[in-house]
Amino acid sequence: MYIFLHLNMLRKSVMFQAIAVFTLLAILPVLTACYTTMSDLTPEERESMETRTFLDTYDGVFPAVLRMFRVYRYTIYSLDKDAGIIETHWEYNPPAMHQFAYGGSRRRACVRISEVEPNHTRVNLQLSTEVWDGYDWVIYEPPAAEIWEAYDTYFATIGEELG
Repeated sequence: MYIFLHLNMLRKSVMFQAIAVFTLLAILPVLTACYTTMSDLTPEERESMETRTFLDTYDGVFPAVLRMFRVYRYTIYSLDKDAGIIETHWEYNPPAMHQFAYGGSRRRACVRISEVEPNHTRVNLQLSTEVWDGYDWVIYEPPAAEIWEAYDTYFATIGEELG
């Protein structure tokens, strides 16, 4: 009798394992489809995310971009108004104990500003994020939805600065 009970429990656990595996295999494509990274985007999708055209002159948009970086506390490392290039860096350094455990992060931004037509100025913003893993800075590729939101926020701030 005891052997039959033991075999019955084993059969149930094998059945349970099979159901669990099939359920996981059925859900896995749904879970992975929701996580799209920047490298999964087409060049056209990346360009549409990184580029906006503002209805203002070059001399009006350039200071608005600088004010946007000031709002988000970026440090400007390189600035060439004639070429329309701004390179910045934003760094998050948590308290020492948290930095030891979790590391810090930094985001770099490179902006190219060009006037394509009179009163039509194109801004191309490229962001990259790095995290400190305790030994070195490692490139972090956030989900596309998260980075898309960052681009929308930055471009909306530039639009607000322009008035």
